[in-house]
Amino acid sequence: METVIAPDGERIVLHSSGTGPDVVVVHGGGVTIEPYRRLAAALTDHHTVHLYNRRGRADAPARREPYSVQQEIEDLAAVLTHTGARTVVGHSSGGFIALRAALTLPIARLALYDPAVSVDGIFKAEFVPRARA
Repeated sequence: METVIAPDGERIVLHSSGTGPDVVVVHGGGVTIEPYRRLAAALTDHHTVHLYNRRGRADAPARREPYSVQQEIEDLAAVLTHTGARTVVGHSSGGFIALRAALTLPIARLALYDPAVSVDGIFKAEFVPRARA
């Protein structure tokens, strides 16, 4: 395990395995990296796969308050810089983060599975104001 220093000075623990071109996996919101170890194992013959727990989970630092997607992008940027990876796999909310990050970070290849995005208003958000209240 290696440690990556985030822009705010917190330590991100990097779980890396395999050999070959670097791939960073950004996991979904309700889990840690554990379910993604099978994916990593399947890729390690041809890739170096980097997993890290997003803030507030397992060995990750706590989220900064107020929470924003920008802090997730900053953490991903630190991981990309440390590893030299330019390929990112994102799942669920991790897919949303990866997609947003690709607008500003040097991501050359992006693979998304079930990204948490609304295309053409397919996900209705009328409930949000009541939920926030």
